[in-house]
Amino acid sequence: NGRIPEPAYRVSFKNRFGLWNHFQGVQRLAGTGYLVVSGSNPRSSLSQLFVVRQEDNGTGEVVASIDVDPVMWHVGGLSVLGSILAVPIHGGSPRQAKVVFYDLANPEQPRKLPIEINRPSRKASATALTRLQKGRYLAAVLAQFDGRPLRIDFYLSRTQALEDGFAPEPTTWLVSDVQAGPGQERTFDHFQAINFVSQA
Repeated sequence: NGRIPEPAYRVSFKNRFGLWNHFQGVQRLAGTGYLVVSGSNPRSSLSQLFVVRQEDNGTGEVVASIDVDPVMWHVGGLSVLGSILAVPIHGGSPRQAKVVFYDLANPEQPRKLPIEINRPSRKASATALTRLQKGRYLAAVLAQFDGRPLRIDFYLSRTQALEDGFAPEPTTWLVSDVQAGPGQERTFDHFQAINFVSQA
């Protein structure tokens, strides 16, 4: 419907068969017929989000498109917690990264929240977001291919209110410290998405 103009995000000669831009992450908004898709566009140095409404008959359409950042062109793996969408982005020179947040209570009119997690000289390849039992938020950011060891950085919210933001410095879990148990994979690879799994 024109929200993704040609030749962007197409496997075509004009788009260098998809090399100039690509879709990266997808998250469904629980209890709704909507999903959010992230798009990385190095050609225009623009990171983007697309909200898709799916109908019961399997058809659907893009109902909203969002230009996330004009410099940080790469959007990584997304995370949804209720109506809150966590979006990791990186790019620019020197390299910068951050995690930005949107409220999708009204999916067709996403609202950017006035908080972000800044990550100077780092990447943000994928993120996960959860809420702890005592009410504070925990964000995890997978960092890869940024000249530092493969790792996950954890950020704890300052208070139980998301709008109060996160502590600036993370607690880091190095992938090299992973200890595989019996029957588990012994390698930890470069993933496109990460998630928290709540304990029963």
